[in-house]
Amino acid sequence: MLARCALILVVIYSIVPAQKDVKVDSITYENDMQWNVYPSEEPVVAFAATGNELWYSTGQEVNLLYMNTMKMQVFNKLGDISASSVAAMATDCTGVIWIGTNDGVAAGGRKGFTSHTVENGLCDNTVTAICPARHNKLWVGTPKGACLYQGNKWTHYDSKNGLPGDGVNDIAIDNKNRAWIGTDKGIGMFDGASWDIHDMKREMSWNNVKALAIDRRTGKVWAAVGESDVNSYDGKEWKVYMSIKDDISCMMVDTQGRVWFGSPTGLVKFNGDNWVSDPKKLGVTASSVAQMVCDRQGNMWFGTARGVIRLANPYPF
Repeated sequence: MLARCALILVVIYSIVPAQKDVKVDSITYENDMQWNVYPSEEPVVAFAATGNELWYSTGQEVNLLYMNTMKMQVFNKLGDISASSVAAMATDCTGVIWIGTNDGVAAGGRKGFTSHTVENGLCDNTVTAICPARHNKLWVGTPKGACLYQGNKWTHYDSKNGLPGDGVNDIAIDNKNRAWIGTDKGIGMFDGASWDIHDMKREMSWNNVKALAIDRRTGKVWAAVGESDVNSYDGKEWKVYMSIKDDISCMMVDTQGRVWFGSPTGLVKFNGDNWVSDPKKLGVTASSVAQMVCDRQGNMWFGTARGVIRLANPYPF
């Protein structure tokens, strides 16, 4: 514990000089790029940031770092649920932290958590994805389908009532508040009333969907599928990019439509023309990435093998 706290106290606030007049993704960086590192002794598997609070897990416990004071609080229990084996984490529009584990879902914050398990409606205690939606909705993915939480009630969807497959790997919400649910047998898009299935019959290159992201400017859906492919959907047809990177586990679209792909072996970014993997051009060095978030201010957050990295919005215009 003392070693971990000592490590947190040496949080780095770094300014990374950018070379003048160097073109990166069709943008000339005239100012320095700023990034913050919130270090961890173990790889970060999931995180969520809200206000001055950074919640993160290394899979053994849940840590709350107060970024303004650099004080840290450690949680071994989340209500009735163990804080170990965390797989997913997110914050909703009200600031509630949702944490998915192998024992169910915990919802709350620094003052305490409530537990959601199969005993009160969750379809399975093993959680693989968490995705808040508008109108106080929240989606949870599990190996036994997806659960929608609304009005203090859980509704279960699986291959028997809408999904193409039961094994849910990721969930994304588009601008119309539709849920795109990636499974081991394709994508199920739910608009609140009916399902639309996307799979190899719709010209995707693989059915096994590993990660999803949506460009909120254009509505384009991005999916990491199979071992190393990337597919994109513009509302009419799927476009296939073959053999991009092995084992993509997370995705993010920034404010300028660049698509970021995280994996156990680092980052790749697609700028619309080229696939960029050089850390000097990415602006962030990470050997392993488990989760990525682009916040409302355009700042980009990365859960890495050495902690959480925050890259200040490099496109402030």
